[in-house]
Amino acid sequence: MSKFVSKKSKAIDMLVNQGLALTEGELAMRLNTTGAGARGVIRQVRNEGFAVYKNKGTKDAQGRIRASRYRVGTPSRAMVAAFYANEGAKKGRLAK
Repeated sequence: MSKFVSKKSKAIDMLVNQGLALTEGELAMRLNTTGAGARGVIRQVRNEGFAVYKNKGTKDAQGRIRASRYRVGTPSRAMVAAFYANEGAKKGRLAK
């Protein structure tokens, strides 16, 4: 009997627990989905509260631009402040 593991759980394991930085294509290949599916999984991971960043690709020695990579990082103070400001605004609207 096999145990079902969701794509979101697999992505969290790869990005958070293993500390990998993956391109959209690498993530799609590992999750057996398309690029749009990989972006959807990243959105779900972000909705779980993980700070997933997309680092723009740098140029290699020949001047070609490398693919952007998703990674998990520590949210900045400004990001945390914006989150709490947004949550407070939502609660204020509901309280009226």
